[in-house]
Amino acid sequence: YFFPWLKACVELVHRKDQVFIQHSDGDVSMVLEDIIACGVDALHPVEPKAMDIVRLKRSLGDRISLCGNIDLGYTLTRGTPEEVEAEVRERIRLLAPGGGYVLGSSNSVPEYVPLENYNAMREACFKYGRYPIALEQIYATIQWVASGPGRPSSVARPCRNAAPPRTTVVSGPAWTVGAWFTGTGGTTTCCVVV
Repeated sequence: YFFPWLKACVELVHRKDQVFIQHSDGDVSMVLEDIIACGVDALHPVEPKAMDIVRLKRSLGDRISLCGNIDLGYTLTRGTPEEVEAEVRERIRLLAPGGGYVLGSSNSVPEYVPLENYNAMREACFKYGRYPIALEQIYATIQWVASGPGRPSSVARPCRNAAPPRTTVVSGPAWTVGAWFTGTGGTTTCCVVV
């Protein structure tokens, strides 16, 4: 019953030359092919505890854009600004090449997210999320952080991107770094890297 209505909504939005972002909490992997078949352009928020966003990017990233995945369970709510920056950097490293990733929280941003962490997410997006993606800068930062004080230098090695290149699904003049959209329950900041 749901998918014919979803498809009708997507078609209406597309007739207005807009993108359709499906917001759905939890694990939707069993119906993701149906969601894609309805013409949905992007899935939000891809919660880290519910779905593996890297696996989704590898398997479906050429057919749907992925939004969110910065952890609200720990990183944004109880982590440090440095941990937030590291998670943002890692998501961009793994998901941004080839387009189709919209950086944001793993759901709406609740009032108990410390402002410092919220700003760390935004600033890290501006720092690492501009195209062309400067993987060398990201690798250098990962290496510097990994070999910092109290860390063994054997950990200090650049990681390589495993996500396949793809055609950007969500694009256009309205999508720039620092775009905002409202999610259920509050406002989610999404720094678009498509």
